[in-house]
Amino acid sequence: MDHLSKPVVVAVKDKQPTAIRFAVGEARRLGTTLRVVHCVDVKDDLADLHGHRMFSGEMSREAQTVLDAARHFIEQELPVPPHVEYRLISDTPVAALQRESAAVMVVGSDQVTWPRRLLGAAVASRLVGAAEWPVVVVPELHHPRERRSGVVIAADAGGFMPWDALHFAFEEARHRSTHVIVLHAVSVERSREDAERARSRIANVLTRWRATHPGVRAMSTAVTQDAVVACIHASRHAELLVLGRPRQPETPHAWRRAIFDAVIREAASPVAIVPS
Repeated sequence: MDHLSKPVVVAVKDKQPTAIRFAVGEARRLGTTLRVVHCVDVKDDLADLHGHRMFSGEMSREAQTVLDAARHFIEQELPVPPHVEYRLISDTPVAALQRESAAVMVVGSDQVTWPRRLLGAAVASRLVGAAEWPVVVVPELHHPRERRSGVVIAADAGGFMPWDALHFAFEEARHRSTHVIVLHAVSVERSREDAERARSRIANVLTRWRATHPGVRAMSTAVTQDAVVACIHASRHAELLVLGRPRQPETPHAWRRAIFDAVIREAASPVAIVPS
């Protein structure tokens, strides 16, 4: 299946207006279908004789109410993408969402004041660590109309950024008519020579990407700070924070593994984890 023929998938526990609004924007950006998914973890004692999970009547009505609320929000309050479909799935959220094939997947963040309306920490953390497509974790308290500026992409300590994450960041910035900021967190333990090499590497990368995206301004900023703290701080002012992830889960990228869980729990903006 071609990438652009895949849907944007948003997983809802309740209406989740901010996550849904973000997903609608992604479907419009990519010109693809929006798929709204609600998962219900039906226990084994509700399985039929063949082991298939079944909804009780009351459970089915409650689950349909969630999808109906999402449908009402999309149809009444948002510019609708070309096509929207709704799916009710009887399985755990992690299992169901890992089976989806998505252009982009949108889920709720780990810590919000509407805990019953979001998927929860384990779902977001497991998806961003293994998904074959970009996963965007949206905090429900994020307000898109606040004065925020720029798409921030985090470089690793050596100044490296995966191509897929860069492409995602520049395309998001182009769509939002904003700029790209490369965030480079420099540890106090790193030598001046290492830091200079990383800055030079970032400058060379930005030169190439400015040439391919002439309408997108791009700049870099270096901070002497822990990577997690730097990302969380940057999210307070960004429209979107982008982090790259290697596709092979066995690859020992401690920097990435260390920041993912902490950042998606505390970030004030949506966070996109993009596999390379």
